[in-house]
Amino acid sequence: MTRMRQTIFSPSAFLLPAWLLLAISFPASALDDVITITNIRMNIGSNTTRMVFDADKPVPYTSAEKIETQKLEIELPGVVFQSLPTASQFSNSAIASVDIIAAEGDNPAKIIIYLRRRMIVSVKPYAPKDHYGHRLVMDFITLNKIEPTPEPPQVSSSEITDTDKLFVDGQQALARGEYANALSIYQRLMNSNNPEVRQKALEYYAVSLEQSGKKARAKLEYSNYLKRYPAGDDAKRVQQRLNAMLSLEKGTRQLSASKRSIDNGPAVETWGVFFEDYRWSQITNDEGESDTRLNSAYTMLDANARLRTQDWELSMRVNAGYQANLLSGGEDKGNLSYLYAYGEHRSTERSMKLGRQRQHSGGTIGRFDGISLSSPITDSVRLNLVAGFPVERSTNTSVDTDRSFYGINADIGPFFDDLELNVFYIDQEFDGFTDREAVGGEIKYFGSDYYLSSYFDYDVHFNELNAFLLSGRYQFSSGTNASLSLNFRKSPYLTTRNALIGQQLDDLNDLKDRIDGLEELEDIALDRTFDSTSLNLYVDHSINNKVNISTSLTVSELSDTPSSAGVAGYEGTDTEFHFNSQVVINDMLFDRDNSRIGFTYATLTHSDIYSIYSHYKYQLSDNWRLYPRLAFQTRDNHDNTGQDRYSLLLRTEYRFLKDHRIDGQIGADWYFNDNRFGEQDELTIYFFNVGYTYLF
Repeated sequence: MTRMRQTIFSPSAFLLPAWLLLAISFPASALDDVITITNIRMNIGSNTTRMVFDADKPVPYTSAEKIETQKLEIELPGVVFQSLPTASQFSNSAIASVDIIAAEGDNPAKIIIYLRRRMIVSVKPYAPKDHYGHRLVMDFITLNKIEPTPEPPQVSSSEITDTDKLFVDGQQALARGEYANALSIYQRLMNSNNPEVRQKALEYYAVSLEQSGKKARAKLEYSNYLKRYPAGDDAKRVQQRLNAMLSLEKGTRQLSASKRSIDNGPAVETWGVFFEDYRWSQITNDEGESDTRLNSAYTMLDANARLRTQDWELSMRVNAGYQANLLSGGEDKGNLSYLYAYGEHRSTERSMKLGRQRQHSGGTIGRFDGISLSSPITDSVRLNLVAGFPVERSTNTSVDTDRSFYGINADIGPFFDDLELNVFYIDQEFDGFTDREAVGGEIKYFGSDYYLSSYFDYDVHFNELNAFLLSGRYQFSSGTNASLSLNFRKSPYLTTRNALIGQQLDDLNDLKDRIDGLEELEDIALDRTFDSTSLNLYVDHSINNKVNISTSLTVSELSDTPSSAGVAGYEGTDTEFHFNSQVVINDMLFDRDNSRIGFTYATLTHSDIYSIYSHYKYQLSDNWRLYPRLAFQTRDNHDNTGQDRYSLLLRTEYRFLKDHRIDGQIGADWYFNDNRFGEQDELTIYFFNVGYTYLF
């Protein structure tokens, strides 16, 4: 049996879910003679990856499936491999790993391809042409890379992103009075590379400070917001909040209204968002062949309810969605992001949350099904307990009991209204093994014009540092803002379960039986885990009330991994640089318009990427908004191949009856590829989305 496996890390992989499993099979009777794969070659573009199998005979292919997936599995009856791909061929491609399994007995040869993200996949046989013989061609295409920018906390009907979910999480935490959690979420969003996200996050960060009673810091952040974003309707709203704080009128009104609602009896509130959209796309190649690649309808509901009495605050939340795949043979899929009930005793401030939830502190890694308890111990110490079962992805709608964990953490402070601490211990098991056992903590310090934060996670079972983050933000007297972050982490987070990466096994006990005991099992887990290091610097400056300039630089590096236990190692990256600079102009052509023009440059291990883009937002009226966007990107690979990409998108939004919105977009991406085999090809992707959103 021949097998090759490698894994590629991407920081965004923590936020992106795996979606579908695609199985494409050939009939066992399709071939009587042996077919030899003589060569495997790659053509890598910025948003497309092509894998070509050269063969000495036609490779039968009977299925016309074209689907969005993150795993492609193909059986090849009668096929033998004369050539195998090398790890270097997949560098900077969409392919994370490949398993090639030779024929054995009655079992045909099989190839399994794992993608770094959900993509559009096409598999087609090609007849001999020019100097090329028979080929089986697989195209992996990233669909609709230019996404509309969300306007949190409202959710864009065209796509629910991780940024959207964080804003919703922040709003929920704010509504429940979980101010430390809300502040932590908005601090994360304030480090975003998207200036619109940073602007919204700063506003809600200041609101969180105000509602938590930290009036002095809230006024400082409101003032900071107005210095950075002095124009527009948002600035007017922030100015009103600041004026209300200074006059003490807003706090008095809110306190009186809240007291009256409780005195008059239980107060019940419901709120949330419902949206439904339709998505379609088609791809056309240079031979004029067109195929519909995406045809789906997506529905999402995020519903919340809260009951307040004199003694209790009770709430519940459900966030679920369903994607109907309208392609022939397509698979429908549901997802469940949140489903929990929350209760807090008002006088003791003790609380409990039960169900599918997510935390952003205390050592928990993402979403889980379980319980979290919280209780103040002293005026400056709050103890938190958590236990449950990790959720690998939101498309897993049932509870997975194979992994379980429990943890304890404490929020300490604030001290002097400036210093806050959190310390934690967490223990996790999988298949009866210690999967993860870690201690760590977080320190936050707020100065008058700066903010510092440090986070670390140390695995005491492996005696390895899992993560260390150091970040800071400073505002100069000139109004210039700068932030710097240093991030070291294991990728994925170090667990014993990592030993299964690349294996055809799902049980650690089965793998342990094949090797030399537990110690080697943990060594294999270390072998499958990367060291990722990145440094990010961001600076922005408002020239006047209309013009803002921002620049960011990210330096990153990914370690090698060794070969072990039948899994091939992976060659890491060199030091890679990502640079972005953009200028944002308000009221450039008309009142209430916004223009963003930017340039990006990246020097990677195997390629250099240049791009320019222009985004424009114009408010036609109180109800209508237009968002045209243009972009150009060129990739120069170090093996003398390359790709040019042109993108055009027009999005429009209509708001009516205050809480209703229709959102539509239409666009196209044009790809021009040059590869090292002398082939030139063109691809065009057309896409169309329309959606409806109701905020209630």
